[in-house]
Amino acid sequence: MEAIVCIIERGKADAVVKDAVKAGAKGATIFYGRGGGEQTFSFFHSLNVAPSKEVIIILASNEEVDKIFDAVAASAKVHEKGKGIVFTVPVGRNSLTE
Repeated sequence: MEAIVCIIERGKADAVVKDAVKAGAKGATIFYGRGGGEQTFSFFHSLNVAPSKEVIIILASNEEVDKIFDAVAASAKVHEKGKGIVFTVPVGRNSLTE
């Protein structure tokens, strides 16, 4: 199994997950985070405001991961600069395969 991780701007995750499910994902976990890329917003010299993010994690079998990954990447438009990132992480032991 692999975990597909997608980090995008807040408010976009629901649509990305819908497209992932259409591609074969059984579900997803979405949580919120903060982060910054190339642009950092600074006000009053010492106060930094980091943009809000949504983090999506989808577990997929080795057979399904490419199709779901491609759907997530297309839906999140990660090929466009500043839109986000998607990557996979190998999953060792998990309750789904034991």
